[in-house]
Amino acid sequence: MDKQIKENTQEEIYPSVKIAFEFVLPSYQWMLNRLEAVNNRIQILLAFVMTLTFALIGIALNNRRQLDFSSCWFYLAASLFILLIGAGIVARSWGGIMLSDLGVFYAKWLHLSEWEFKKDMISFAAKQFDWNKSLVNGKANALIGLNILFILEATALIIWIATSK
Repeated sequence: MDKQIKENTQEEIYPSVKIAFEFVLPSYQWMLNRLEAVNNRIQILLAFVMTLTFALIGIALNNRRQLDFSSCWFYLAASLFILLIGAGIVARSWGGIMLSDLGVFYAKWLHLSEWEFKKDMISFAAKQFDWNKSLVNGKANALIGLNILFILEATALIIWIATSK
């Protein structure tokens, strides 16, 4: 009977559990969509960097007879290119979205009432949402760093081409 009084009290304190529970599954989908978007932006940047780098070198080789491959600008551009591609691959493959473990539900949650299950699931999903948000934001910050590396690499490449005879 005390349990029933406790449940009623909690249900009275948290009357919107049923409504909030409707956001649990969509919250995972939102994070998955954001994660896919940032991973796609990283992939697009890597493809663009490779295309532009090799296109600039190809155009330069076609238009100039002598490029100075011993130039510090070439070495800087090449180093930044390698760093950028390596960091991009790491950033793209780093981490994964945290999802609910149905085994945990089976082992530890099936004894709960429907209302308690929903309440606890909201709390569980909120913690995972925070984890997933940190992952997505970390990848977005990595993308900013990759863009900065790209600007530096492209600048070094252009200076190398411009200063070659």
